[in-house]
Parts: sequence; C-alpha cells; structure tokens
Amino acid sequence: MKENVALKHENSMLMDSRYCSNFDLIMHRYITARFEGLLAKKRVIELGTYKGDMTEKIAELAEHVTCVDHDQECLNSVLKRLSSFDLNIACCDFADFENYGDADTILFSHSLEHCTNRVQLLKKIRSKMTAGASLITIVPNGQSLSRKIAKQLGIVKQLDEVTRFEREIGHQTTYTLDTLISDMQAAGFSISDSGGLVPKIFSNYQIDQALSAGIIDLRFLDALNELSEELPHLCSSIFTVVEK
Repeated sequence: MKENVALKHENSMLMDSRYCSNFDLIMHRYITARFEGLLAKKRVIELGTYKGDMTEKIAELAEHVTCVDHDQECLNSVLKRLSSFDLNIACCDFADFENYGDADTILFSHSLEHCTNRVQLLKKIRSKMTAGASLITIVPNGQSLSRKIAKQLGIVKQLDEVTRFEREIGHQTTYTLDTLISDMQAAGFSISDSGGLVPKIFSNYQIDQALSAGIIDLRFLDALNELSEELPHLCSSIFTVVEK
C-alpha cells in the first residue's frame, strides 16, 4: 500500500475560507506525493500561489520555487512566511511572465480554469519552456462523481457548466479529462501522463462536514486516493503532464 499521506498531516485541516476548503488542503498532500519525482530537487515555477499552502509543500521538496501570482499582498505574505525556503516571487499575470525557461517543472494547479485564452497561454508557456522540462496541470473535474450526483439532483444542468459559485470565485471554464488533453494538444504539447486524483463522492463542503462529524476519516480519503488510477474520470481533480 502507498504511504498514508493524509494521516501524516492532520493539522492541515485548519483553513476557514470560502475559496479554499479543508479538503483542498488535504488534496495538496496527495498532489505533492503523486508528482514528487517531478518536484524533488527541481527548479519549480508555481502558477497561482494564493496564500502559499501548496507552495510550502512544493518548497519542502524542490531545490528552488518561483511563485507567480497577480496578488502582491498574497505573494509578500508567502515570501515572509516561507522565508526559510529558497523561493522568489513574480507579481504578474501568467501571460506576462517571461521566465518559464528557468524551470525544470512548472506546476499549474487549480489555476488554468481561471484563465481566458487558455490555449494561447499554453502556447506561450510551451514556447518559453526548455527542452526536457515538464508542465503539470491540475484542474477540477467536471465529471467527478459528486458532480454527476449534483446533475441527477438538478443542482447543475450540465456537467461542464460553470456554476454561479464557480463564476464568483473566478472560474472561466469547467474541464473534463478529454477537454484538458485537447487543450494541451492544441497548444502543441506532447502528453506523457494524464489521470485523476481522489475519486470524489461528496462536494468539498460535504467532505469537510463529514470529516468534522467523524462520518469519514482521513483513512477513508486515503482509500479513495488508492482508486485514482482505476477511476480517473470520477476523481475530484484531473491532470496532465506534458513536455515541449
């Protein structure tokens, strides 16, 4: 059995944020575990730093991290909080960032769905990347089991719709694994890996409530994570790993 990632980090479930749920913080651990080989001792560019919770997990593995975000206040806070790590910040839109060639690995986690002109952006990233570098892109999955249940309940009309809540937090599109792969291919990338992370039965809010009430525990989420390769289309998040 794989390492029990979540149980090592029970203190991760501390954030009270409308944008980022406690389940999101647990997902960070699964993400870094899944892609450890592309992050450990690498020069990493993180696109979309926000408050730096994922940044900290990356920095624990990487040789160096460059944080790219348009929010200077968040970046300054991250730089101060993570001062013991080798990282620097760039306050700009992803389309305006020019130093993609500095990275061995670019991590684009839960940010691409916020972008307009996504294929154009991906083409620029590809044009700046060095040969042999990797781009890991992770987005919410429009075909997760929880979303399929929501459609059956009439909460969403279409699996790929952008809901009002998603619009409010800046989402521009809802991806499926097929459309994510399609965008990467349209940008000229060669896909080396794709799949899902953690089959998702409930919404993020329901998972947080179930954890808090003791209905499920972190072992339950670990067990779900073990099924990720078997059930990628039903996962909470989907990903591609691509090269130039």
